[in-house]
Amino acid sequence: MGMTATACSRNPGSARYTSVIGVSINAGPMAFFEAYDILATPALPVTAFDVGRNIPPGHEDRDAVSWVYYSYPFNLTGQPAVSVNAGFDADGLPVGLQLVARSFAEETLFSLATAFEEHDPELDRRPV
Repeated sequence: MGMTATACSRNPGSARYTSVIGVSINAGPMAFFEAYDILATPALPVTAFDVGRNIPPGHEDRDAVSWVYYSYPFNLTGQPAVSVNAGFDADGLPVGLQLVARSFAEETLFSLATAFEEHDPELDRRPV
């Protein structure tokens, strides 16, 4: 399984955020970013859910922080990340793509995010 597939299939929440892509968060720079400039993951494990809920359906066994397992590890490492529109699901709800860069590579990250937005064929589309 490739590095991106591994990152997307893991559930760091169950490991209490101790590991992302098989590298300890406390071990310093992540090995992944020694070989790659950007990691792409889903922004969230679900699309939008009803207002007033802190936890989405299907994640009731989690708390208000642990269900956001794609973004939370990078809050701990301090790496820059951004979410861009990756399209819409069958119900017309937006799907986010999270882009993560190595530490201090904000310029690379923002350049890529800008390119995504400039080439988004549905830039003016709004969720239903």
